[in-house]
Amino acid sequence: MFLKLGLMMSVLAEAIMPQINQSSTCPDRCGNIDVPYPFGIGENCSLPPDSSGGFWSRNFKLECNNSTFDPPRLFADEQEIINITLNPPKLHLKTGVAYICDDGSEGDDTGIGFLSRPFYVSSEENVHRAFGCNTNSTIESSRFRGYSFETCISTTCSNDMELADISSCNGTGCCVTKMPPFAFMYDIKLAKLSNTSDNHFSNRCIYSFVMKNSTDDFDKPSDLGKMNKTMKVPVVAEWYVGDLCCEEAQKNKTTYACVKNNHTQCQNSPRSMGYFCKCAKGYEGNPYLNGCQGLYIISSDINECLEEGKCLNGSICINTDGGYHCECPSGTKGDPVKNIPCVKESRQSLAIFIVLGIGLLLMLFAMGLFISWSFHKRKFLKLRKQFFRGNGGLFLQDQIAANPNLSFKIFPIKEIEDATKKFDKEMVLGKGGQGTVYKGNLGEGRMVAIKRSMMAEERNTKEFANEMLILSQINHVNIVKLLGCCLESEVPMLIYEFVPNKTLFHFVHIQSHAIPIPWSFRLKIGVDTAKAIAYLHSEASPPILHGDIKSSNILLDNNYMAKVSDFGTSTIAPKDKARFMTLIQGTYGYLDPEYLQTGQITEKSDVYSFAIVMLELLTGKKAIFLDDEGTERNLASMFILHMKENRLAEILDHQIQYGETSMEQIRVIADVIIECLSVTGDKRPTMTYISTFLQGLIISQVHPWIQVNAEEVECLILNQENSQRTMTGDIELGNTTIAR
Repeated sequence: MFLKLGLMMSVLAEAIMPQINQSSTCPDRCGNIDVPYPFGIGENCSLPPDSSGGFWSRNFKLECNNSTFDPPRLFADEQEIINITLNPPKLHLKTGVAYICDDGSEGDDTGIGFLSRPFYVSSEENVHRAFGCNTNSTIESSRFRGYSFETCISTTCSNDMELADISSCNGTGCCVTKMPPFAFMYDIKLAKLSNTSDNHFSNRCIYSFVMKNSTDDFDKPSDLGKMNKTMKVPVVAEWYVGDLCCEEAQKNKTTYACVKNNHTQCQNSPRSMGYFCKCAKGYEGNPYLNGCQGLYIISSDINECLEEGKCLNGSICINTDGGYHCECPSGTKGDPVKNIPCVKESRQSLAIFIVLGIGLLLMLFAMGLFISWSFHKRKFLKLRKQFFRGNGGLFLQDQIAANPNLSFKIFPIKEIEDATKKFDKEMVLGKGGQGTVYKGNLGEGRMVAIKRSMMAEERNTKEFANEMLILSQINHVNIVKLLGCCLESEVPMLIYEFVPNKTLFHFVHIQSHAIPIPWSFRLKIGVDTAKAIAYLHSEASPPILHGDIKSSNILLDNNYMAKVSDFGTSTIAPKDKARFMTLIQGTYGYLDPEYLQTGQITEKSDVYSFAIVMLELLTGKKAIFLDDEGTERNLASMFILHMKENRLAEILDHQIQYGETSMEQIRVIADVIIECLSVTGDKRPTMTYISTFLQGLIISQVHPWIQVNAEEVECLILNQENSQRTMTGDIELGNTTIAR
């Protein structure tokens, strides 16, 4: 099921801009829509295309359909336009939806727009939404440097009443994802996760579409009842002139699109391709046609003094070229710029004496207070400085000075105490081997998680600094973001983004006893975790070894997106292999046996720990658990034994809801887990391979008819790892075979 929108997007690669002589007969409106130049209706009414021809050489010519519609409607080919703005350069469009209904009907509104470099689907102003239960919608965005995928899954619901109680798209009844950046077209692939119908629902269709984010329409599950197969939704696109930056475009005066005068400015596209023209502050007009002033002035300098409240009462507003200023009238003194009112000289002298007298009294009072507590204050500040140094503050300042790309805030202790109510017990989120984590409120709804380490010792201080420097280099949606630190207390503290849900350990081993967890949820959590670890190993610079991957270090947000946390044992991978030797750190049951034997941690140590997390998702058992007889068992050993005896189904969590397709996935994943549990690290696959492989399983689950070319998948994985390795064996999934 595809919904295609290759958006608007046709403009000259670099507009030919000789003298602009737009005819006075050219319409500047279509119905209720203004059509500003460089757009135009009819011949010779729009900015002409460039002379190079080819795929990218389309123009700004639009069509006004006044024969079918009353009032007339504006179109770019078959794409309806509902608004055009010059600054910012935006197009507001209408597009349709994709749908699948239980009566067998399905369809998509394939309104094809233009394809051109200067135009992009706005990632800031649009979102991808899907409505209905058992819904999986994947958006594939085309960009000039490849493709991007975002998946939106709406899970099973029991009845209409359940949907009516939900106030937002949180994954039940509807879901929402962000639009990938820099996309000039996209496809929406819509599918049902289950072929069964639920007679509880009055509306048996599912829908998916891209729409403007700022609208209040279709933002909760109950809005499903408002939808129909032919409805249209608003979409925002960005448009730009040509594919050169301002500096390059201005070198060719005949093709430069902006009118040359003192009040017309050129600004580069934030997408690194193309530019747009605008008027300087204080001026209006069309910078593409007659500029912001000139012989034929569309609008000139704005008289700001015509607006009320520009100056203080009693002062005079004087309009200037491109601005204004305020002055006191003759016979008065004051400074309206500094918010000092204009008063007569005699009154002003009296006011000065009063202000000086009050100021003197306040100064004497302040001096008295200062003398009374200055000694205590100096002592307190000295103690804070000692804590700052002892917690590695000077080292951190040197790192910030040497690395300007490090972006986090050093919070004052007062702000942290206010946020945690002076570390009240009710604000405690949890305790661990490295310290205590508090929930903090920074005001205006900004919630954070504050990790307060144990009493400062030399070893703990180094761990704290190591964790802080590592996290400052990480920026990934599936990794908890470090926001800053506080060093002015005896114990150092880290400030993270707040993840509202609980850990994966709670999700699998506690919550699952009350609420069955679908296999699709478990697989998605595994994919999120694999993507995070693969980023640490392959995309972070330098690469990072986590060292303590476990279910209690994986947090889940309100949409059950997994986020890897707790980098207290992390290591920046050194170039000298001898430096991999470390003291054994980690959690019993998750530790790599090769690491335990040699003390040498590698990226394959994280692979082993990740395999244990996947076993927890598959079996519902803890890494170290008690069997029915009360004997302590190792989950990895039990799983390997069951696989050797071909008894996989016996160890699986009985709450996993699966059909034949999901069971096929489980068997394939089980084979990969066996490789990850290899005693020898070199025989384990990389996290990049595992992440790509698991994402492929999700696509195969939703679209089992898709044929995957094994050689292309293998080549992609090897290129991502930037290394070569020998892989043996095949994994089969339906008609798909991935060689390893």
